[in-house]
Amino acid sequence: MDAIEQHALTLIPAAATFERQGSEVISGTITVNCTSSECEGGNIGEKGHCQVKSDMNGKFECTCAGCKMTVSANLFDSEIDLVQQLSDANENYGDALQFVQQKHGEAVEGFNRISFDFQESFTSIVYEYELNNGDVETVLYVTVFDDDGVAGKTYEIDCTGGCGCREQYDFKSETASCSCEDCKMKVTTIDN
Repeated sequence: MDAIEQHALTLIPAAATFERQGSEVISGTITVNCTSSECEGGNIGEKGHCQVKSDMNGKFECTCAGCKMTVSANLFDSEIDLVQQLSDANENYGDALQFVQQKHGEAVEGFNRISFDFQESFTSIVYEYELNNGDVETVLYVTVFDDDGVAGKTYEIDCTGGCGCREQYDFKSETASCSCEDCKMKVTTIDN
């Protein structure tokens, strides 16, 4: 191997991983979204709205024909089954659908974007959705894990207010907050 090849290899960092319940997990943020300028069969608007949907058995799909699914992460590790990692973590999908129905009185078929963040002590998931009036909202779920990788409590965190409130999770202090002062935070414990 010449010096140029060796230098190029050192620029590609390895994905940070940790073990949880016997499975290797890629640490960091992984986002799933579906995009399209037009789609057929979506649940919002005259032309439909391309969203991410889960069959709750480990498969993600786009909600209508013509969508393109994108999975993005800072780093990938080809030795780790990323689809399985996301499927295992997506336990709150049904809770998020129910949350939208209860809070807004609207049923959504899927989400604009689902963003996962995997850390040894917790996994957070932000579900972003669009309402019939075009407003984009989010809800955050955080599941904490003990030192053995066993899931403890899961929290549903919702920020509401007139300033474009978004839920935030501080990875260093492991605390939730809202994006601006006008927000009101509601935290609900979800049974695992």
